[in-house]
Amino acid sequence: MKRRAVPKDETGASASIMLAPGEVLHDKTRGFVAGDGEAIGGDVLLREKLAPVSILKKLPRIRWDELLNRTISPSVDLTGYLQEALDEFAGQTIAIPPMSLFIRKTMMVRAGTKLLIDPGCVLRTNTAAWIDSGIEETLNGETRPDVGFLIANANWDADEILDSSIQIVGGKYIRDDAGAGNQGHAILMRGVRGVLVDNVSVENGWNATAFLACRDTIVTNSYAHNVRNCGFDAWEGAGNVKVDKVTVRNDPGKEIAQGIQVSGMATDGGEGDSFAFQVTNATLIGIRSPEGYASAIIANAIGLGSSVRGGVISGNVVDDADNGLVVQGDVSAITGDGNVLRGVSKAPVLVIPDLSGLPSNISIDAMLVNCSSDNALGAIHGNRNDVRIRLVGSNPATRTVRFEGTATNCRAIIRGPVNENVPVQDDNPAGKNSATWDDVDESIVFTRGSGDPDAFTHGWTFRQLLQEGATGHFEGLHIVCDARAHGKVGQFIVGIQGMGRTDASGNVFGAGGYAQVGVTGLASAEVVGGEFNVDVRAPIVLRKVGVQSVDVRTSVGSGSAIDAAFWSARQVGGAGFLNGLQFGIGPDNEFALKNGTHNALISVKGGSGVSIGYALDANDITFVQSAIGLRAQALGHGIGWGLGSNDNRDGGEIRSDASEPAGKVIFTNGGLVVQNGNGANAFGVTDEDANPVAIVVNGSLKTVRAANSPPPGAFILYVD
Repeated sequence: MKRRAVPKDETGASASIMLAPGEVLHDKTRGFVAGDGEAIGGDVLLREKLAPVSILKKLPRIRWDELLNRTISPSVDLTGYLQEALDEFAGQTIAIPPMSLFIRKTMMVRAGTKLLIDPGCVLRTNTAAWIDSGIEETLNGETRPDVGFLIANANWDADEILDSSIQIVGGKYIRDDAGAGNQGHAILMRGVRGVLVDNVSVENGWNATAFLACRDTIVTNSYAHNVRNCGFDAWEGAGNVKVDKVTVRNDPGKEIAQGIQVSGMATDGGEGDSFAFQVTNATLIGIRSPEGYASAIIANAIGLGSSVRGGVISGNVVDDADNGLVVQGDVSAITGDGNVLRGVSKAPVLVIPDLSGLPSNISIDAMLVNCSSDNALGAIHGNRNDVRIRLVGSNPATRTVRFEGTATNCRAIIRGPVNENVPVQDDNPAGKNSATWDDVDESIVFTRGSGDPDAFTHGWTFRQLLQEGATGHFEGLHIVCDARAHGKVGQFIVGIQGMGRTDASGNVFGAGGYAQVGVTGLASAEVVGGEFNVDVRAPIVLRKVGVQSVDVRTSVGSGSAIDAAFWSARQVGGAGFLNGLQFGIGPDNEFALKNGTHNALISVKGGSGVSIGYALDANDITFVQSAIGLRAQALGHGIGWGLGSNDNRDGGEIRSDASEPAGKVIFTNGGLVVQNGNGANAFGVTDEDANPVAIVVNGSLKTVRAANSPPPGAFILYVD
């Protein structure tokens, strides 16, 4: 059997999907969900409601008792009967009861089949049995006896994905001989969409599981002991890989290359692009090799043209290993936190290149315990952006950082006791690398400040430095709280919450923004102290607010100097703002408010039981023009009072219908004057008690009074 090129996805697409922790990719046509009776490969496993088919139906009856009593000899070859059962009942659930089976030829599982293997069932083999079978394979140009796989998918050697929805649950897989050399994988899946391996135990051999060019795979609750190459392995362009709650354990002196691996390279050394993997909650013990190159968890592209895109490495525990978490080659968008690395002797976290290229966009956190490494981080990084390693540890020896070769833009944050004598080695001083030490606990920070009454003491500082020629948009810190479809009415989902607190005095702020343009800043720069964006993609929501201020129920005090929902000021020496509150910037399509009849620039809802002194209080301000300027308005706009709840203006109105210079009403000391459009006085109210009304006659203001005794039915006014 010859290994061929990487199988092609039938869609021909090269997806790039980052899965969140605990998430499995669902696809309506090719999705995979690990569960009985749920969608797998787009179908529904209704067969789970049927009684499983026992493998004993295809075994010679004379051997049943021997099988059940586990007395069968390796000389008895039942592989043919097993394969007949797998072929006849393909696509169904096939149960294998507790027994000991000696396997001489790979058990080929077809699409849609679930092998339900009793935990007491042992599948055994050895290298001699496979050599005796006369089967050969060609790998990397070398023909040799095929040492075999215990279980594989039927179309594992195809050039395209032909198999789907295969589940292997339970069973113990043992190679009796644990000598040197390639001894085969317990479970091999190549070119399968939708694989579940659950609750399996593997002893010896090359890999416990090997997934090549597969999509939507899960390995969980499984155990690998004393395997030679890798516990749980995925390569050759694997996509949507999940390895969760597994254990890889090698005894002292039992070498292994890596505990868990996700790789891009094809078996024959060709190109491969893997994507979207999760390695979570795994335990890896005794990951050692004679050369000291073994890696507990590794994401590596390996080879020109290969890559790994998007992965999560979180919640894993490594105990006793050469290297802890390794990222190698053209690997990008990898995140991880909650990892504990104990007893790592070389690099707890290692980020390095290979022929495929350089790692980028890497962010990994780890807690170090009793690591004896000289280098907490070794990074040969080239000119790609953003490798960040945060290590928490108590052993000073683990805090040495080395930026190797052409390392550029690498950041290491080491938390633990400060030891200034532990050096940082930077092979590329011009590479803008940085290492930061903190001597405090990660969660609680005790500090006395800098001693400068005008300076801030920072608990945490995140700083992103842009390279010359950097393009696109940048965020120093991006925090997302994503409820997805699980949000409930009344539930608060907050992306970031700031809180300042004091039980004495001080200026307390919940959150603060500070935007700065330096003295060499250009006139094209724009600066905003704080921006709040709203993105409502649904047609209607209950509340849509850009900025919200709430005085909470426990807030019972008042401000003696300032008491306001929104307040704007400037410091001494500041230029100040041109406008206090501004809507829009000019073009109508950028104006903040939409068309409406009952919307308003300033809207007050409720408050009928609250006494307010003023609608607008502008004390001590000198207005150069109008206190309220309604400029460039259409005819008939004004100020109106409605009756009831309607704006019908029946309660009175002040408006302007003028299209040319209009008259004015001017209040004077003790009276008022009405002027015409030319600025001439036409009417006035004086401060005289007897005759307070006056009009203009021949350019002079004359008093108007009523006659004392007019004729019956008449009303006479005199102008004096």
